[in-house]
Amino acid sequence: MERSVTEPGTAPEQRSEQRSATRRSGGLSSGSVKLLYVGPVPPIEGGIAQHGARLIEALRARGHEVTVVTWGTQYPRLLYPGEQPRRGAFSSEVEPILSWYNPLSWIRVMRRARSFDRVILQWVHPIQALPVAAIVRGSATPTVAIVHNAQPHEPFPLASSFTRLALRKASFLVTHAVHQAERLGEILRRVDVDVAPHPPNFTIEPVEPPPTPPWRLLFAGYIRAYKGPDVAIEALGLLRERGIEAELTMLGSFWDPEAKYRTLIERLGLADRVTIVNQYAPEEVLSAAIQSHHILVAPYRAGTQSGLIPLALSAGRPVTATSVGGLAAQVPAGGGHTAPPGDPAAFATAVAATIDDYATAQRVAREAAPTWDTVAAAVTGGPQP
Repeated sequence: MERSVTEPGTAPEQRSEQRSATRRSGGLSSGSVKLLYVGPVPPIEGGIAQHGARLIEALRARGHEVTVVTWGTQYPRLLYPGEQPRRGAFSSEVEPILSWYNPLSWIRVMRRARSFDRVILQWVHPIQALPVAAIVRGSATPTVAIVHNAQPHEPFPLASSFTRLALRKASFLVTHAVHQAERLGEILRRVDVDVAPHPPNFTIEPVEPPPTPPWRLLFAGYIRAYKGPDVAIEALGLLRERGIEAELTMLGSFWDPEAKYRTLIERLGLADRVTIVNQYAPEEVLSAAIQSHHILVAPYRAGTQSGLIPLALSAGRPVTATSVGGLAAQVPAGGGHTAPPGDPAAFATAVAATIDDYATAQRVAREAAPTWDTVAAAVTGGPQP
């Protein structure tokens, strides 16, 4: 397997060699160029759509001309229980013309891509492999794919084969975690990958946290089993047994029945310690929630990286996470603590350690967040800031 992976902290001579590999794959090192962005943007919900919006802003700030094509229908209902926005909800600058099931829409985007210098494409899920493959292979335009998850969080038949079909002919890939770059190398066997840390999806004004006790813990985003919401609840009960006064807020749309977690909360006697807000949290709601809590908790059983971690860090909030995928790498040394996945006792210990080091962790968190200009540089093959 031949592979080039660029990551923060790499020696200068190695970074130079890796960037050269990137430019050989169609890098655009200078000047204003025409870019076609293909991927989710608001009002599509979720972190990848927010990611797309911030990346487009950063690319335009660098002087590039960016045209935006997005999904009119991104998933079948079976895979995505949430609402998918109607086409009329998008701004006039966004073309919601792609459909996962309509080959005519794939051909339309493929033909449009031929008039651009580069396609910037968000790889989201193997269900989109055929349209992505049609665009990448049929346009003959250099394409960089941003890969958040080399494989989906939930099992999907032939996931690796579909990923290989879609991304094998991409010029190069950008991901936000070394763990994902290595996984992509295993799946694709020969690929150039640039690792750019995940910046915060929007700006949160750092404010002083609320007084303690209690210590307020935030579990946010889509509430899905792989993220370990039950681990967060059980860890809260263990913190109480250890004499640490803490509360937990679960903020986000539930993908499992809410009753499943309420039953656990009642069984552990935590009804007065857990607040459930079962709704999608837009930017202003999520910002206020992060500001009004002390620690973001991410007790994932599996995963790659989290868009919430850099958000919390940018607001000066430490993070307690598990050591799965690239999560541990997102938590800066001194900016929180990590624990093995699926272990409520270990996670409670990591939360307690974050509380003990809270003043230092706050300071480190504020200094740790990466920037969107780094990602924009990565996807255009230009010099890293």
